[in-house]
Amino acid sequence: MPVRVRVVDPIEDGAEFVPDSLSCQAMGASQTWVCLYNAEKRQIEWLGIIAPDPGATSQENAQNEVVITFKIKLTDTTVKEVHNETTAYWDVNGDGAVDQRDTQVAFPMTATGLTRKAPTTTVLPQTGFLPKQQPTISRRTEAPQRSSSLWLEIPTLKVKAPIYRTRRDGLSWDVSWLWTQVGWLEGTAFPTHRGNSVLAGHVTLASGRPGPFAHLQELKTGDVILIRAWDRWYTYVVRRSELVLPDDTTPLQPKPSSWVTLVTCEGYDRDKQTYRWRRVVQAELLGTSARRPSWTHLDLRKMK
Repeated sequence: MPVRVRVVDPIEDGAEFVPDSLSCQAMGASQTWVCLYNAEKRQIEWLGIIAPDPGATSQENAQNEVVITFKIKLTDTTVKEVHNETTAYWDVNGDGAVDQRDTQVAFPMTATGLTRKAPTTTVLPQTGFLPKQQPTISRRTEAPQRSSSLWLEIPTLKVKAPIYRTRRDGLSWDVSWLWTQVGWLEGTAFPTHRGNSVLAGHVTLASGRPGPFAHLQELKTGDVILIRAWDRWYTYVVRRSELVLPDDTTPLQPKPSSWVTLVTCEGYDRDKQTYRWRRVVQAELLGTSARRPSWTHLDLRKMK
């Protein structure tokens, strides 16, 4: 049967990717969904479906292969040889997501063969109920803890929600009890402090109605995000918005200054009844003020 596969191919130090040189060719019944060069992570990323090739034992007789080609140029004159190592992740258990629940989540392919890579220990939270369905909600024996007197506002999306502490639960965080609130993922930087504060919100509520982060994908570079704390307004400006897989922990990485990272689900698969992606929006602190800022968007080109 066809399998969902993610391929990551990092560019080695001493070399750089040649723009417009990437090609991802899916043969036969295979499909390419994503084919790009991630400049921030310095890696080639491919996502799609690879169809089976019963009886095929080599590249020559495979009908459903995927061929990924690109060019690099050496930037370090001392480098005499470049070793390319590609990691392939695939949906072993067939649940529609390439994540920690797959028993063989990652195998780096090297010139010497296959080497097992240790799976990730963290999964981004499931922040969306099934659209237009009423799931069974687990009861909590304790009330959620309020993270001081914190409120999140996203002016362009008309979002205003209190921020609550969300405790870690095994490999992820339990956000099922959140409704129109936003959850601060415990273990990341406290909101407004130096570092990377990760906030999760539902894309769809248990009632089937839109959650507070239902339109997070509409945020653009330069849009303003506000946090109100201790009678001060903290103004953040959006720097990037991207889709990642549930097991991609890059959005959780620390930052040298004050950042806020918003996370929600995206790409509901009705056949698998799960969300394929996580929408991640990251914004950097611009400044603080005693009065609520009136602007909703900033031209970052004028700020350079």
